Amino acid sequence: MRMSKGRGVTVGVLIILLAAAAAIQAKDQVVAQVNKAQLTLEEFNTAVSPGGRAPRGTMTDEFKQMMLDRWIDSELLYQEAVKRKINRSEEVKKQMEEFQRRVKDMERSIVLQVFTQREMEVIKQPTDEEVKKYYEGNTDKFNIPETVMLSLIMVETQDDALAAIKRLKGGEDFAAVALEISMEPTSKRRGGNIGKIDRERLSRFGPEVSDAAFALESGTISNAVVASTGGVYVLKTGEKNPAVQQTFEQVSQQATSILLMERQKAHYEALLSKLREKAKIKKHPELLKVETGPGKN
Repeated sequence: MRMSKGRGVTVGVLIILLAAAAAIQAKDQVVAQVNKAQLTLEEFNTAVSPGGRAPRGTMTDEFKQMMLDRWIDSELLYQEAVKRKINRSEEVKKQMEEFQRRVKDMERSIVLQVFTQREMEVIKQPTDEEVKKYYEGNTDKFNIPETVMLSLIMVETQDDALAAIKRLKGGEDFAAVALEISMEPTSKRRGGNIGKIDRERLSRFGPEVSDAAFALESGTISNAVVASTGGVYVLKTGEKNPAVQQTFEQVSQQATSILLMERQKAHYEALLSKLREKAKIKKHPELLKVETGPGKN
């Protein structure tokens, strides 16, 4: 049977009214009392289920009784502590001061978070035309760089590297030699294997290593490579993958996010610059210097 629109609205209003009445009743109902202290049903429900949601299966009658007894025990102890004037003790006073300081810091963080969020919301989502124009002017940002599968051995001197190369050309396994002599701790555990890597990430070993790796043919072993960052390397390359330019259709969502973040950053920096110009700011960097005492350099 179909319910009329008017009747449906009436039922909906009735449900809301009943829920409101139940909430008011819970607010007034006292579920436990210890001397003059009272615990209402609303306070109990809030304590055992913050936010009004409890994990399924936890809110059993037995669990509720246990929590009620815990509140009674806690209230008995609290009242006894107050009777002994613990609430006025120096320990409590110090901890309350620290708590209030933390609350103040928390309030500051929340205010900054809400303010920043509102400022970022001022920047509207870029249009499809704006995103397309951004992509066309920044294609390098959407380029998948060339990569190479690489294994390496790091040693201290060129002579050590030449000795390792001689062993490898004599038929010894690269992974076994790397495990034995490599000084590069991360790759050593994997027999020198660092996996698929691009030129930028590989440059942490030194630009000489990166250049040598991408100049080698797949499946070959390098000569000794002296790195400006320290150490001498022996490299072995595997599969190489050329750079790939991603199409606009492939990266449109990514381009939208990047453009939006860049605009938000520009807005944020402009806001800070404006606020700095208007404010009276004094800094005393000399107070930040570390004082050196006798015998300290």
